[in-house]
Amino acid sequence: MTEDEIVQAVAERVGVGQPTGIPKITKALPPASLEAVEEAEAVIGEPLPPVLRRIYLEVSNGRVGPDGGILGVRGGWTDQADFDLVSAYALHHDTPPEPDHGPPIPPGVVWLCDWGCANWSMVDCRVPGGRMWWWEEGDRHVLDLSVAEWFEMWLNGSLPADGRQPDLHISGHPDTWERPVDDEDEFAEDSDAGGE
Repeated sequence: MTEDEIVQAVAERVGVGQPTGIPKITKALPPASLEAVEEAEAVIGEPLPPVLRRIYLEVSNGRVGPDGGILGVRGGWTDQADFDLVSAYALHHDTPPEPDHGPPIPPGVVWLCDWGCANWSMVDCRVPGGRMWWWEEGDRHVLDLSVAEWFEMWLNGSLPADGRQPDLHISGHPDTWERPVDDEDEFAEDSDAGGE
């Protein structure tokens, strides 16, 4: 699909009361202001990927897309912790990472869609067109997927309902990180599982 087709298809989903992957969510928010989008880009230090920028400006300020939808920019939809795209970005880039969460997330990588249970779709705004990342309870994987392709997968029903796309992980990418397996934890899990 072209960028125009993706934006139009998302707008059509909003028009028929299906803005997200959750059936009970039937209404989207109005589009974002140009000032709110430009503020987000200034905080991130990178332009938003074109299709994402257009969705904010032409369709809705968040709460559209997979699962419960994408975070909005200022004045838009927020997740359960009341974070919009900008406040989530600022929090995670201004706070030192916890030791078990690996190296810091590079500037320009944005929390986009909260799947619950510490699982997130993220977008790397440093890459033209935006490259998707998958965050799973601290582990992170860079995906061979643009934000436009991510929206297209959601629109055509091929994006997994839980957001995971292990077949799209870019093996060996320097920004990928997985928590090391602790032999003691592994032993404890084996003991718990055995219990007979």
